[in-house]
Amino acid sequence: MVNEDKSNQGTDEVAVLIEQYKTAVGLYTHEDELNWKKTNNLFYLNFGLWAVVGLVLKTENFNTALIGSPQFFMKVISFNGVIMSLVLGIAVWSGIGYMQSRKYRAFDIEEELIKKGGKPVLLPASKSESFLRESRTIWMLRLLPIIFIVIWLVVFIINI
Repeated sequence: MVNEDKSNQGTDEVAVLIEQYKTAVGLYTHEDELNWKKTNNLFYLNFGLWAVVGLVLKTENFNTALIGSPQFFMKVISFNGVIMSLVLGIAVWSGIGYMQSRKYRAFDIEEELIKKGGKPVLLPASKSESFLRESRTIWMLRLLPIIFIVIWLVVFIINI
């Protein structure tokens, strides 16, 4: 009886690790999708502001009584662009932190499963795949809000 309990214990431990691994990978995937959705929103909001700028400033009868001078209008729009890009940038940066945390927890669980006979799924299988530990797109996600902030700041300064 005692030997059966020990063999079941190993099986139960693997089953728990598998469930934890599924959860960790699910959370990692969820965080990754959220980061891309935030980045999409960053694009939509910024290009939406540029569309408004184009529509308003290209009208023949620019209504200065309604929205003030073109320079004032551009200051207001660029200020909003900075704020929106900053807020979404902070959201993306913190989201990347959460995503990386989830990914490394999945790595930890995967290492335990490999010790029990499993094969690498998320972990690099060899030295030639070591670049898989850190996604290169993270830097693109981090830089895009900064680029938009710089563009809007330049527009703001030009219209002072």
